[in-house]
Amino acid sequence: MVKSWLSTASAKELLSDAGWVLILRLVRQVLAILVVAILVRLVTKDDFGRYQLVVTLVGMFAVTCPPGIQRAIIQSVARGHLGTFREGTGLGFRFSFIGAALMLAVAGWFFSIGDMPQALALAAGALFFPATQGLNQWQSLQIGRKQFRENSLRVSVGVIAAAICTVAAPLAGFTEPYMLVIAAYVALALQNIIQQRIALSSVPKDAQVEEGSIAYAMQTSVWDVFNTIANHVDRLMVFLISPAALAAYAVADRIPEVLKVNLQQAMSVLVPRFAERKQYTRSLDRKLTLLALAAIVAILFLAFAILPFVFTLLYGEEYASSLIICQLVLVSMACGAPAITKNAFINARLDKKGQRNVMAVSAVIRIASSIGLVLWLGILGAAISTILYRLSTTFLVEWHLRRHYLEPKEPKLG
Repeated sequence: MVKSWLSTASAKELLSDAGWVLILRLVRQVLAILVVAILVRLVTKDDFGRYQLVVTLVGMFAVTCPPGIQRAIIQSVARGHLGTFREGTGLGFRFSFIGAALMLAVAGWFFSIGDMPQALALAAGALFFPATQGLNQWQSLQIGRKQFRENSLRVSVGVIAAAICTVAAPLAGFTEPYMLVIAAYVALALQNIIQQRIALSSVPKDAQVEEGSIAYAMQTSVWDVFNTIANHVDRLMVFLISPAALAAYAVADRIPEVLKVNLQQAMSVLVPRFAERKQYTRSLDRKLTLLALAAIVAILFLAFAILPFVFTLLYGEEYASSLIICQLVLVSMACGAPAITKNAFINARLDKKGQRNVMAVSAVIRIASSIGLVLWLGILGAAISTILYRLSTTFLVEWHLRRHYLEPKEPKLG
């Protein structure tokens, strides 16, 4: 008999996988919070804001390495088609040079207006872009193989090395934005190069590519463009106010970003399991809803019961005004928790329509609200636009699941 989802045996395996992902990511992300806490005490607000602009643009231009490739690899590998990894690796790396070129173009613009510190920082980001963004498919291979413990351990090594380098640079007196960028990305670039070679050696050269997987990856990546721009447009708008304003917003967004990444990665353990399921049952929907509710309670408890006592301790009085922004962004995280938990099922299907409906519509809402609200209210507007975006994403995920996947109710007898 096939095991039902969350039967006793599968539940133990799932909790073990999620536990490894959560615990090691929690260690890494706590480290990331501490790195920011140290950096804001070692560099000026303007320099930290310039560094954050590079981080923002790297995240935005990462969409040039089609994000759908990651989803396709996880799904295809889970179904036994290892060739999709080889095919996706080549595509992702080649496309990454587009992102590097865009980084250099922006660097050129800053150079033309005489802002040399920002131009150098962006050029440094472009140098490491192909290795950091175009050679990370090894992680998807491991997730598709359900090697969550191994993946978490290897990713942790890279993140810890990057954190050490990032802190060591300003402690050694290298506080220029371009030096912060180099320190932040050099370890991750080296790790990706090494791990990608190891991963490729483990997959036969004649391994089968799943039919339709690459087409799905490329087509759904179009909608990722909207989603990625939406996730970064608020920071770009805030930078237009000043680098110091972006520094204040980046500090406010650090803890919520940690929670979002941890929750998304914890849900990644479900994707290869859902790839083998054909139906979204009402029982599964209830379980994911309860999981989302638990996440909401934990997020709100952190925002209003813990954060007021630790925020200033972490980031200092200079960033005390960022607390209310941080709490609002955490509220947006609570609004988006159901979407993060349930979207794992959509991500486990070759569902181009679902990716379009969820990503594109919610992204347009965020882009429009970010532009309008940041111009009107500054960084407060950025936080409010995040709430609107995540509410809309939750609604769209629920609507798509119920319309296209949820099993019909059984008629009552009598």
